[in-house]
Formats: sequence, structure tokens, C-alpha cells
Amino acid sequence: MLIGTQNIALACQKFDCEMVYVSTGGVFNGKKMEIQTEFSSPEPLSFYAKSKYEGEKIVQNLLNRYYIFRAGWMIGGGREKDKKFVGKIIQFCLEGRKEIKAVNDKYGTPTFAKDLVEGIKKIIKTGSYGLYHLGNNGCCSRYDIACKIVEIIGKNIKVIPVSSEEFPLPAPRAESEGIRNYKLELMEMNIMRDWEEALKEYINDWRGNV
Repeated sequence: MLIGTQNIALACQKFDCEMVYVSTGGVFNGKKMEIQTEFSSPEPLSFYAKSKYEGEKIVQNLLNRYYIFRAGWMIGGGREKDKKFVGKIIQFCLEGRKEIKAVNDKYGTPTFAKDLVEGIKKIIKTGSYGLYHLGNNGCCSRYDIACKIVEIIGKNIKVIPVSSEEFPLPAPRAESEGIRNYKLELMEMNIMRDWEEALKEYINDWRGNV
């Protein structure tokens, strides 16, 4: 991944092109339950997050004309491709499950892929190069997301909060990956909507394609 990022950055340098690099809010250690801004100090825990952060540094060291966007927990793909958390919970609801378990001790910022793309398109037109956070507004747990999905779909399903220990992962995850689009707020360019609104649109699109 890092060699690939470096090669693209070098190509942009050679041909005097702008570069867009998508990173992650996971570059922070998340030991404190705080919402991180672009001015917070990264300290990634997992190999994936470390590689993303190293990629950021490569882009910054090789180029002057770049945009780095840190996204949060991604939402997108639709019913054919979405195998991540949101897709699984939507499918559980449509299958008529009576109860769903969801982790309530890890927090993050949902990011609807459609909104991320629209945000990137708007920002790269400004010529204001640099690093930006670009997630939907707000921070929540996966339990909160599951509850909202059940509410939007309108099913009588019990959502049970559980510890992350019940769903062990091979790589360490921060307790909080919440991010705030602080620079865009200061620039009065934060077009990202609240995560609940974005999630509702995504679910309605999903159901419309059933």
C-alpha cells in the first residue's frame, strides 16, 4: 500500500498533478473518548491505520498540491455489495430477526460514501490544499446505529448492547474513532449532514431496490 501511494505521489509530482488521498479517522489512538480534529495528534493502533498515516506523510512530503481526506466508518455499496456492519443489520431486519446484538463500547463517525464523494468534489474545486476530516456529523456506537436502523425500517426488533469482547477482532481498534470536520467548519464549507439523515437515505435507497 505504501509503495503504491508513493508511486502515485511521484507520478503526480512528475506531471504536476493534484493528488487526492483518502485516509481514516482510525489514525488516532482513541484512548480518550474525545472527538478528534485535524489538529489532533495521530497515534494509530492497527497496521491498517498505521499504513494510512504513513501514506499521509508520504503525500505531504512529496507534494504541495494535495488533498487528504480522513473518513469515518464507511456506509455504502448497496444490497449487492455491502457486507459491512450496516449492510448486515439491514439484512437482519429484513429477514425478520427477533433480536440483534451490537457493540456499545466503541465509538466512531459514520460516513456515507455518497456524501464523502460530494464533499471531495466540492473541496477540490476550491484550490485549498491540505488535510481535512470528512465524515458525517456526529459520533455514535454501533449499538446506536443498529437502533437507528431498526427505527427507520420500522421493525419490532430488540437491539441488545454488548461489549466488544463478544465480537473479537484480529486487529486492535480504538475505543473512539470519532472525528469532527473542524477545518471545514472554520471555512464555512462543511456540507456534510448528520449521520442519522445520511443513514436514512441509504436505507431507503436499499429498500427501494429490493
